[in-house]
Amino acid sequence: MVEKCIEIFKFKVMFVDVKVTTWERMKIPKDLENEVVNMLKDGYSVMDVIYKYDELNTEPLDVELHELSVEENGGEPTIEIFDTEKIEKIWDNTEIVD
Repeated sequence: MVEKCIEIFKFKVMFVDVKVTTWERMKIPKDLENEVVNMLKDGYSVMDVIYKYDELNTEPLDVELHELSVEENGGEPTIEIFDTEKIEKIWDNTEIVD
């Protein structure tokens, strides 16, 4: 682990991507309630609904961002460090999951 950290910090430029989750609210006018509810129940995503009805959008319910764990993300990384000189990922947090 220490060797990997030394390798990571030797790069002059890097960036860290972090996957987070937050709650958002979509306000639905009365005339669209049934259609939107049925779309969501049929498995359409919120983005599908927004694309279909231009007047709809979402707004954050809170300003808190909640960091996801690797386990909550289906075993996929939620933190990735990139070397921008070589444009490659040099580490992610799946390496520290037991």
